[in-house]
Amino acid sequence: NVLWLKADAINLGDGLSVVTWPDFSGNANNFTVIAGSRPFFRKPWINGFPALTFNGTQYLEDINGINYINGLSQLSIFAIIKCTSSNFDYGFFRSNGILTDDRSLSLRYDVNGANGGGTNGIKLGLSDNRAYESNSNVQTTNPQLINANWVGGSSATLFLNGNPDVPRANSTNLGVSPIADATSFVRIGDGPKGNWSGAVAAIILYNQTINTAQRIIVENYLGAKYGLAIATDRYSYEVTHKYDVAGIGRVDNFNIHNNATSSGILNISNPAGLSNNEYILFGHDNGSIASWTTTEAPSTGIRRISREWRLTETGNIGKTDITIDISQLPVHPDLSCNKYVLLVDTDGDFSSTAVVTDLVWVSGNLYRAPGINTGNGDFISIGTRVSPTASITPDPAQLCVGGTLNMNG
Repeated sequence: NVLWLKADAINLGDGLSVVTWPDFSGNANNFTVIAGSRPFFRKPWINGFPALTFNGTQYLEDINGINYINGLSQLSIFAIIKCTSSNFDYGFFRSNGILTDDRSLSLRYDVNGANGGGTNGIKLGLSDNRAYESNSNVQTTNPQLINANWVGGSSATLFLNGNPDVPRANSTNLGVSPIADATSFVRIGDGPKGNWSGAVAAIILYNQTINTAQRIIVENYLGAKYGLAIATDRYSYEVTHKYDVAGIGRVDNFNIHNNATSSGILNISNPAGLSNNEYILFGHDNGSIASWTTTEAPSTGIRRISREWRLTETGNIGKTDITIDISQLPVHPDLSCNKYVLLVDTDGDFSSTAVVTDLVWVSGNLYRAPGINTGNGDFISIGTRVSPTASITPDPAQLCVGGTLNMNG
């Protein structure tokens, strides 16, 4: 992705004004206050996660944003929003300086469709002032997941909480490709017909149209995080393990995603038998990764982090490779041993039935366990081995003739 804004990447207290919204994609496409008033950081706001709130006059902008909008010949964009009211023309994403035009790339609520005649819809603006207009009465004051997809020379698609929209206005040749008419800036909280009044929790922009399997996985990530009921729900543990949901899956031969990482630590890849409409999705409980603990350790020679992931498997995918990136984990508690293990458990108590697999160093900070069997509902954690301690009782210097010497270790 070229842009990933998520409010939980901002480190502020509740109610404070936001100067910069950092880009989590790694591309440094940060949004800042250039002029005007600042939006507010509110936490918790949507399902326990923070959001930025805009009052109709506030916005953030990336003055270099036109560099990644112009040149797009296809795209997928996701947004998590919550409007203060419906029946308005509020906009939350704009990339053109002409105030009244739905062009370049823009997303807004649309009270009256100029082309399709709908009311209380959503409008996707594209290059050359061409637009997609959604079905009527889809505006809401509830949190909403919006996804729009476009390939130059073809029509666009829109999904609301994962449900496909039936547009009032679309075209088989919607928008001039590539986009070339973005001017001046890209703004969050601003729109062609009026500024946003409500919350924005996340914006994700890809410079390609992601495939159907990938779209469903992103929807499950956002749905679990923000507590949204989505149309194609492939993850069952949104209540207890809603953090950093990732996954692999397949719709058909052309719509596959087979390599996924959660929170930059746990990666699942190389599925042995990924068939149509099969998925593995996994998220964690936000447990600590700051230290190693003996709590629920499967043996005295193992320490583990508190964080636990949980899997939902749809179908029978078979074995996968599980890779761990230790760069975020604490220093190994026993550098003389320096071994890491993967813990897979069926009941969430790793002290009883956990399967322990030694991880093999791959390169850098990566360790892997190839060909691991996991099942629907399984728990995963990460551990280390520590060297055993040895003791001799009683002290040999005090041993009487005929006494018993016990060596434990």
